[in-house]
Amino acid sequence: MPRPPLRRLAVLLALVPPIAAAEPRPAAPSLEAFFPPVVVAGATTAVTAAGKFADWPPTVWTDAAGIVLRPEKESGKFRVEIAADTAPGPHLVRLINSSGASVPRFLLVTKEAPLAESEPNDDPARAQPVPALPAVITGRLGKTGDVDCYAFDLAAGQTLNAILDAQVIASPADGALRLIDARGVEVAFNHDNGRNLDPFLTFTTAAAGRFTLQVFGFAHPANAEVRLHGSDAAVYRLTLTTGAPPTLAPSPAEGPLFHFAEYPKGAPRPPFAAEGVISRSGEESLHAFTATKGDTLVLAVQAAALGSPLDAWVVVRDSAGKELTRNDDGANTGADPLLEWKAPADGTYTAVVGNLLRRGGTDHFFRLVVRHAHPRFEAVINAAGCVIEPGKSAEIKVALRRLEGFKGALVASVEGLPDCVSASEVTADEKQKELTLTVKAPSDAAPFNGLVEVRLREADGAGRWTAAHELVSTTLNNGVPQGYRDLLIRSTPGVWLTVTPPGPAAAPAKRKK
Repeated sequence: MPRPPLRRLAVLLALVPPIAAAEPRPAAPSLEAFFPPVVVAGATTAVTAAGKFADWPPTVWTDAAGIVLRPEKESGKFRVEIAADTAPGPHLVRLINSSGASVPRFLLVTKEAPLAESEPNDDPARAQPVPALPAVITGRLGKTGDVDCYAFDLAAGQTLNAILDAQVIASPADGALRLIDARGVEVAFNHDNGRNLDPFLTFTTAAAGRFTLQVFGFAHPANAEVRLHGSDAAVYRLTLTTGAPPTLAPSPAEGPLFHFAEYPKGAPRPPFAAEGVISRSGEESLHAFTATKGDTLVLAVQAAALGSPLDAWVVVRDSAGKELTRNDDGANTGADPLLEWKAPADGTYTAVVGNLLRRGGTDHFFRLVVRHAHPRFEAVINAAGCVIEPGKSAEIKVALRRLEGFKGALVASVEGLPDCVSASEVTADEKQKELTLTVKAPSDAAPFNGLVEVRLREADGAGRWTAAHELVSTTLNNGVPQGYRDLLIRSTPGVWLTVTPPGPAAAPAKRKK
């Protein structure tokens, strides 16, 4: 058959209707913070979400049935309704669309309404009055160079305690507190509380007067700009109290507790705990104990975890003074040391605590716990969410933490998957530190958004675990470069699974140079 002339072919092609290109899906919501971060049980509060929202309104997930976020017409605006019986404390919220879910972010539920920051309050002359103490204030360092000032009266001999919660609610601000008197003279300052980057300031007055507390911060993660940070996401909760400073409770000792001055002459057998102070530069605190050959022991020091400035190390020495093992930073305990050690012979040993920075003082306190090892296991999912397009697959990576001598093969599976979506079981031998689960969606898979669980069991035992996603990790994907070392909620169970509708995803936004 002869081919039609090119002109006729062009006419025929022009009559064929064009195939419409599929609209790209919107980008998943990017949620950074809510302002104000505190809402009241039994009330409705207007809040604004900081972040990027490609299509409005999103679907909302919360970790409690009594917390309901109703989107307003304006992007980023919500009415938050809190049931009267909702448990006070931190709660998590995700925003969701067809392309995925945001990382979870904080809302703090309280029984009493806090005092709201009122701008302008950038300098002491325009400081916001605080009518009475104690008080809880919600604020935001909303612009570069922002300093929030709060003024109040203190009596002679009265102790002020000021606690700023910013890092612990995933705010990208490394906060600081500065207290000045009526003359404008600085009388107290704090940048880090010893446990995390949030400040804790305590000050006892010599005379009655008017004082002003200044709240400001620097960018987190830190950058090359030396200036005060501010952004829509730099929210905080400021708690002001008077009286004795609050203390952080240490973990249980699982045995008798000895204060350094009361330490027994005879060396105890684990488990036990001992409390002490590194009072001067280069000082070492020695704690003798007895052990039997083959005993597997854990030696843990709590210092930074309790707000102490002590950068501790711990050493085990034998009866001749020879060093057998040492640690200054535990793998999962941040700046505080933790080590596992097996006694090579029956005898008396010495646990020694010192300061890596070779400093001391009455505030350089610590708690040493010596106990028998308890084999245990943790499974950590590397990301908060997993997105699958129909006809494709995605991976869920799980870190396997075998602690204190835990051994054995493990079998992992994904539970709670929607119809047609599948994931095969995966077995990890006793030496593996990570496993990968592959989740597959057929080409006709229906859209889905919801939590699924990664469960693990011992291949030859009764142990059962559910993997969690760590919000506090500094190395996993928790929504902020360098992450957070300490949060009011440290992890979430399971992983958020999104099966997208058909169609291409939106192109990622270009990074600014």
